[in-house]
Amino acid sequence: MPYTEEEFKIEVDGVSFELKKARKNLPDFSRRHFNRIRENALIFCLKRAADLAEACLILKDHKLADPIGVLTRAIFDCLLWTLWTVKSDDHAQLFSNYAKEQSLRNIKKNLRTGYGKVFERATGKDVSKDFLESQMMKGVSGVLKVEDIAKEVGLQKIHTQMYGALSMEGHGSIYNFMDNEAPEDRIFMFLAATNSFFEVINLVVENWIIHRKQTPVDEILQIVDPD
Repeated sequence: MPYTEEEFKIEVDGVSFELKKARKNLPDFSRRHFNRIRENALIFCLKRAADLAEACLILKDHKLADPIGVLTRAIFDCLLWTLWTVKSDDHAQLFSNYAKEQSLRNIKKNLRTGYGKVFERATGKDVSKDFLESQMMKGVSGVLKVEDIAKEVGLQKIHTQMYGALSMEGHGSIYNFMDNEAPEDRIFMFLAATNSFFEVINLVVENWIIHRKQTPVDEILQIVDPD
């Protein structure tokens, strides 16, 4: 066991503390009359991180390492979106549009491969080609790459060190890779990461919504990369 019971408790208590903080702040943050697109996007990220962290704590009691690993990857995504969105209203708008744009990219891919079709409701005519050439489909922007976002927010090192491993958890491609790892050891590792990611999300959202202050990268790195 590469950790002590006290160290394990510190990480669990840390996640619990950040969760209570987020749950306390969310109603206040959501009611502020001057909230605009940036603030609302940050509130979404904070709530999502809180829900994911709470699920980690529930799964910890059942010693379910695999789903905690998947959730830790999702919380890391929340961290990157939070740090990127807080930078500007333009970033917040791109984040706000991202799900719709991704859906359109998925539609475009299905239409191009012939796996999907669009029909005119009144006549039943196949209008897939016309739809692909429409202004709406031509206006779909390129994909925001996670590595580019990480670099822009100053977390390139953390992304390089952790995102690939966490993605293996998320994609289920860990067969014959961690068979000798005790579930408790993996849970400790995931909770430690979740604790630091969640702490930064809380800090960044609070600094912006309450103080209208950007959180310095050095301060963020002291939490997620203290070495």
